[in-house]
Amino acid sequence: MKPEQDTTTTPENDPDIVENSPIDLNEKPIQAEEPSWEQKHNELNDKFLRVAAELQNTQRRAAKEKKDLLMYGNEKLIQDFLPVLDAFEKALTNKEVEEQDSENEGVWQGIELIHDQLTKTLNKHGLKKIDSTNQAFDPLLHQAIQKIESSDVNQETVLQEFASGYTLNGRLIRAAMVQVGTPKE
Repeated sequence: MKPEQDTTTTPENDPDIVENSPIDLNEKPIQAEEPSWEQKHNELNDKFLRVAAELQNTQRRAAKEKKDLLMYGNEKLIQDFLPVLDAFEKALTNKEVEEQDSENEGVWQGIELIHDQLTKTLNKHGLKKIDSTNQAFDPLLHQAIQKIESSDVNQETVLQEFASGYTLNGRLIRAAMVQVGTPKE
């Protein structure tokens, strides 16, 4: 009996398969090309410029935050003092209404001195009172509590101020509560 021969075809025993195959078995594997020094330099330079720009933006943002903190960091404290300032102003308004007698003159002088000192201190820290009476109504600065028609005005005008408005370093912290006169139609 003859030994059986292997009849399976492989690239080694069939020359047609090797010649017609799209794969070259003798070809070396493809390797990625090394980037040139110029490409590496450009890539690293680009990364450097991006990191430098990000650092500059971060420094600019931190400086702005620091400036804002210095300008507006005491905003809440100053807002808490506004009712005290209002109480002093109301007391001084009532002084003008009451009859003056020599017994209370020292008390009123003390109240005026404390009011002036408080006002100067708050102004030193950036608080500014909004001048409202007889000014054009500005909804960004005034809160209209009452509107009345008046023949004395030709545009919406603040006739009376019920509570003063204030800005802190140019930023509104409390709108003035006002009565607005509107022209008659």
